[in-house]
Amino acid sequence: MRTYLNLVIVFFLCGLWHGASWSFVTWGLYHGSFLVLERMGLGRLIARCPRALRHAYTLLVVMVGWVFFRADHLATAVSYLGAMVGLHGTRWAALAEYLPGDVVLATLVGVVGSAPIVPMLARLREGLGARPESRAARLYMGWELAAVGATALVFYASAALLAAGTYNPFIYFRF
Repeated sequence: MRTYLNLVIVFFLCGLWHGASWSFVTWGLYHGSFLVLERMGLGRLIARCPRALRHAYTLLVVMVGWVFFRADHLATAVSYLGAMVGLHGTRWAALAEYLPGDVVLATLVGVVGSAPIVPMLARLREGLGARPESRAARLYMGWELAAVGATALVFYASAALLAAGTYNPFIYFRF
């Protein structure tokens, strides 16, 4: 019990360190609570789930935590969370109407880039016992080269947009 209390206290203090606002305090308590729940058995339960479900769990927990971290006020965070689950009548198809093209493109690149395409191709190549000169090996090598090229392109585009963009202060400057 002492370890659980210490975890909650440490993350409460981490929230206060990021800013004296209820949204940051909630962010810290949220993360501390998940650490306690996972140590109490939720972690063992999740470890038995399929890999895709474990990834979905992690993404959900992290995305909800980011809402609390980025919201200016706790009420704003709760409103964002409501919109995320469709309580405010948000039409997901309509979001593209409000997002700039570069944000939509970055989202698509992120979705495709986060998919385990290259590792799946590696397993496929190994499963086929592909020789270096086989078609599967060449396809895998092509995907590896494309992934490196895409990563370099995204890095270059990000650096160019940051350099050409308006003033965007570092997040911790507001504390």
